[in-house]
Amino acid sequence: MKKLGIYVHIPFCVRKCAYCDFLSFEGMFDKQGPYIGALNREIDAISEKYGIDFDNEYEISSIYFGGGTPTSVKPEYICDLLHKLIERFNVNSDIEITLEANPGTVDFESLKAYREAGFNRLSLGMQSADNAELRYLGRIHTYEEFKDCYEVAREAGFTNVNVDIMTALPYQNNDTLQKTLDSLLDLSILPEHVSAYSLIVEPGTEFFEKFGEMDDNGYYTGPEGYALPIGNQERALYYQARNFLINNGYIQYEISNFAKEGYESIHNSSYWTRQDYIGLGLNASSFINNVRYKNTADLDKYIEDEKAIDEEIKLDEKSAMEEFMFLGLRRLVGVNADEFERTFRRRIRNAYGEQIDDLISSGLMIEENGNYRLTDRGIDYGNYCFSRFLFG
Repeated sequence: MKKLGIYVHIPFCVRKCAYCDFLSFEGMFDKQGPYIGALNREIDAISEKYGIDFDNEYEISSIYFGGGTPTSVKPEYICDLLHKLIERFNVNSDIEITLEANPGTVDFESLKAYREAGFNRLSLGMQSADNAELRYLGRIHTYEEFKDCYEVAREAGFTNVNVDIMTALPYQNNDTLQKTLDSLLDLSILPEHVSAYSLIVEPGTEFFEKFGEMDDNGYYTGPEGYALPIGNQERALYYQARNFLINNGYIQYEISNFAKEGYESIHNSSYWTRQDYIGLGLNASSFINNVRYKNTADLDKYIEDEKAIDEEIKLDEKSAMEEFMFLGLRRLVGVNADEFERTFRRRIRNAYGEQIDDLISSGLMIEENGNYRLTDRGIDYGNYCFSRFLFG
């Protein structure tokens, strides 16, 4: 059987953060029940929707509830959905089941209920240990509330916890970032996984109104653009976080992700290795048998017709090879030449020899034991490196 990941999108949150460009809505309590109903119907109709016999073709290796903030809706909604998924699909015995949560939306009783329902991995959004930075981000919690939430999660039985932190925040400097990094050591147990993301100002967000978009010289054009760390300053913050995490026993396995040995995210890794996955819910994406699908982004339309697909793209060989390269190069191990040949029945250098040679000669890529991976400098210029496999 082939492996399959399942992503469930819960688009509701208490308050939308100033940097968030995900499809999510504040409150909308009157829509939450109908939306959960539509999710249940989509699960029931999944084989009809995609014309695939999931029972005989796939085994589920991971389930991930994201958003939005899944824990901002009633816990019974989430637990019941998980029970339905476990009953509906062939579930691997060592399946990873992740729940995203934010401080201020959970307590001991709800976390215990989630754990007993089958969630075995929790992803908590800390972002920063500096309360001024948290306020500027529009977060609903303080660092102290995050720490209390983390300890309660441990008491509720979670032994695999990811913590999100962010670098290159407005007005962030080495001292405030170090405060965030050091705070990880103050927790009773070090998180098994840390995601350390650099802030990207996206159109449609509150931050975009403040900072604008980056111009050709690398400066943001908005009235507060000067407040964002850019260029060497942004890179210095990234390496400060990376070096701290590595020095404290974490393995960097992807550009923004660090794990204790054996705790790499199964679900997120499936995206970077182009494993099949289903996305359930509003605007959720699926990748099945080399076809990409996207559900409607219209909330009312989804509630009325949970099978509504707005996009369906069959990838040709060129597009599939491009994805193999730019997704695989996000991983620190890089892309494997033998795996490329098994997948596409051609040698990697026959397809991308010129690009590989140019990147190696520029010090942006290295070849080791049949794996092509980015160097530290290549990671710094990651978008350029990825684009070489998109545009030649």
